[in-house]
Amino acid sequence: MQGGSVPEAAVEAHRAAPHFADWRAAADQHVVPGSQVNLLATRLFHHA
Repeated sequence: MQGGSVPEAAVEAHRAAPHFADWRAAADQHVVPGSQVNLLATRLFHHA
């Protein structure tokens, strides 16, 4: 990761994962159109 950003390849791989289509369908049904804001960031801390 350069500059603390999430690699675009990782984002695309996540969007291609089987669960993503289900999540997207649910979001399309339950989220007010235009209200969703996607933020990509590097996790700084983890609970484990």
